[in-house]
Amino acid sequence: MYRCVKIHENDTKFQLILWRNNTTDPLKIYKLLTVTYGMSPASFLATRCLKQLALDNEINHPEAAQSILKDFYMDDYLVSVKDIKSACFLIKDVYNILLSGEFRLRQWSSNNEQILNFVSQLDPSTKTDYIIKDEQSCSKTLGTVWNSSEDILKYVTNPESGPDHYKIFTKRRILSIISQIFDILGLIGPVITRAKLFMQKLWGLKIGWDDPVPDNVLISWLQFYNSLKLIEKLKISRHILITDFISIEMHFFTDASQYAYGTAIYFRSKNSLDTVNVNLVCSKSRVAPLKVISIPRLELCAAEKEVVD
Repeated sequence: MYRCVKIHENDTKFQLILWRNNTTDPLKIYKLLTVTYGMSPASFLATRCLKQLALDNEINHPEAAQSILKDFYMDDYLVSVKDIKSACFLIKDVYNILLSGEFRLRQWSSNNEQILNFVSQLDPSTKTDYIIKDEQSCSKTLGTVWNSSEDILKYVTNPESGPDHYKIFTKRRILSIISQIFDILGLIGPVITRAKLFMQKLWGLKIGWDDPVPDNVLISWLQFYNSLKLIEKLKISRHILITDFISIEMHFFTDASQYAYGTAIYFRSKNSLDTVNVNLVCSKSRVAPLKVISIPRLELCAAEKEVVD
């Protein structure tokens, strides 16, 4: 994405590279003409150009412009549309707008074969490896895996294996493993909360980073660690609303215990046949402070977190 954005000529002097193949050669000076990965403003400059393309096309293509403004996370485009016809129109407009700025979208994935066929015909220069059709292929965004063929969300864990698997568990090693569990939507909130409780307990022990954890903590940690692979068996439907819904309700729940508190949001949708579908949308959780606080007060903290978030 960065390579598609040119730097103003007056600013290229701030992106110089001095180079020579060996110490006897004279120094050569190269200018980097595009946004350079690793520079502090790089992500802003790239996404700002993306936004400007949307603003420039807001009058002629309002729906596509809004989609570009709202449905991008850096260079990842994620959008959901009600029907195939609407999806094809939106894809065509978004694709052409971005192509005018030399941003060529690729590696398309969809839960519908017709849409992928449309994308492959959209641009004759689009390579076949830009289309993800393999049923075993999954797209990963922000730690969440989407299996497009089944239209489900999954979680993949990477427990340590090999000869170092049975090394002593230290504070550093446990925190490293916990930090790899990423769940931006909170769909596996109970797992994340338990991991957070381990983190809190480790900080409270006041042991060194490379000191082995006490046996009483190690036993409960091993039970948790050995069960992490079970997360991969979860299959969460991406589609949270019932087909042809006539009403949608959003329900908020908050709760607390002496160990943690949190909130969860559900969508309840109903169709004309009075069939009801309820799905978890997202959740947030926090561990309770070490200083003892009453459960009613923690419940208020959960409710406040719900309002703020």
